[in-house]
Amino acid sequence: YWKGHVYSYTGPILIAVNPWRQVDIYNLNVMQAYKEGRSKGPHIFGIANNAFRALVNNRKNQCILISGESGAGKTESTKYVLQVLTAVGENRTGASASIEQQVMLTNPVLEAFGNAKTLRNDNSSRFGKWINVHFDRKATIAGAEIRTYLLEKARVIHQTAGERNYHIFYQVCGAPTSTELLKGLGLGQATLFNYTKTCIEASQIDDQANFDRTKQALQYIGFDQASQQCIFAAVSAVLHIGNLSLKEDAEGHAFMDKE
Repeated sequence: YWKGHVYSYTGPILIAVNPWRQVDIYNLNVMQAYKEGRSKGPHIFGIANNAFRALVNNRKNQCILISGESGAGKTESTKYVLQVLTAVGENRTGASASIEQQVMLTNPVLEAFGNAKTLRNDNSSRFGKWINVHFDRKATIAGAEIRTYLLEKARVIHQTAGERNYHIFYQVCGAPTSTELLKGLGLGQATLFNYTKTCIEASQIDDQANFDRTKQALQYIGFDQASQQCIFAAVSAVLHIGNLSLKEDAEGHAFMDKE
């Protein structure tokens, strides 16, 4: 483990232990070695490549289940599986390559709106997801669909001390005020909003850089400027609603405290 060997097999099941540091076992050379069959040791690349080969050879659907406790590495493992599946096709065309890029670029969007810092993990997925990747008879990607489940909605309005809200709220707060898509939305530092001030920083998260990645990913997967403006307006509206103070009068009616 201390030498970077974070994988082992128990039968067909791959066991992964989060190294909690950068290890050089996910580069293109390692992926190519598993793709060509030159590497046989336990690795997430091997699992993904075996599933692809079984799909091609047996013409039967394949399934990879990734599970574990918070901080185990599920989000990263999913990205590595998608990285392999979007690179293994032998007959890639311009159209299929575009689909593959779109599949990979869903990750920044899903993480922005569904991941948050917890006490155990700076980039914890707060939802479950089912990803279908469809291949044609030439073994190139023909499309994909993603279904999400059980989003932790309560996190939007309440966070445990030391935990953050979803990344997207800090991204829009950390973006330059001159950003065209955010003009007129009344945004400011995360410390100004009740829904984000519980915890501001995440040591391994660069909110400003990630906002740029989110914008680029949204653009690439089909959200134009007008659609993005609507999305960020909705995000900012949630932040402003969190700053409203509602009280009850003597007759039991709710009213807004203007102070």
